[in-house]
Amino acid sequence: MAKASIAHERGDARAALSQLDALPSEAVASYQPYRVLRAHCLLAAGDRIDAQAAAEAALRLTDDPAIKDYLAAAFAGFGQPE
Repeated sequence: MAKASIAHERGDARAALSQLDALPSEAVASYQPYRVLRAHCLLAAGDRIDAQAAAEAALRLTDDPAIKDYLAAAFAGFGQPE
């Protein structure tokens, strides 16, 4: 995930998504930070529908109310066209 995060920070959403896709699905299926990063990468790549789905998955995996509120605000508008 670190390489994916770096690629995303450098503005290369497609490379970040490739890094995330290379991770074993069973290892990240319920890993909330993976879902958060994936949502941001998908949005940066222009895939609003999948970004919204990843954001919703991240929120479902978040137990802490403060973190959930923060993420909900960060994800607001993911499914809305600009």
